[in-house]
Amino acid sequence: MNILIDSTGTNLYVSDSINYRVTKWAGLNSSFGIVIAGGNGIGNSARMTNVPWGLSLNESSNTMFIINYGGHTIQKWHLGDQNGTFLVGTPGISGSNASQLYNPSQIIVDSFGNLYVSDTSNHRIQMFHKSNSYGTGITIAGVTGSAGSTSQRHVMVLFIC
Repeated sequence: MNILIDSTGTNLYVSDSINYRVTKWAGLNSSFGIVIAGGNGIGNSARMTNVPWGLSLNESSNTMFIINYGGHTIQKWHLGDQNGTFLVGTPGISGSNASQLYNPSQIIVDSFGNLYVSDTSNHRIQMFHKSNSYGTGITIAGVTGSAGSTSQRHVMVLFIC
């Protein structure tokens, strides 16, 4: 599970991994949330999420980037839509090549729209360029499929401030 607060500090977004959905709680003291992505059971179709985990919100375009930990993908959802669009990965299939993910967990989107993804089970951080339609990633940290204890070989979580 992951949480995200928007820039106004009033809306809370929750990746409800166990219920395969992302919810929005309007107002930090709200007693109920609304489903903004998934909520149709577990799956790898555009209307479903598969263990949603990491979140990134682009408020200017009203879109949410969602990591599907169990589905090995990244989806982009326009808030209010019934379906998301797969940007990275093959739904339901893990892999280690430059265009695949294996249990991704965190995501950060920079001001240019590029994605930085903690590809947990591949032990790497992948960068996907927006200008390349997010097709092929570049490993910017870690060694694909090789866990270890040295600084070059151990990458599990991504935090950028």
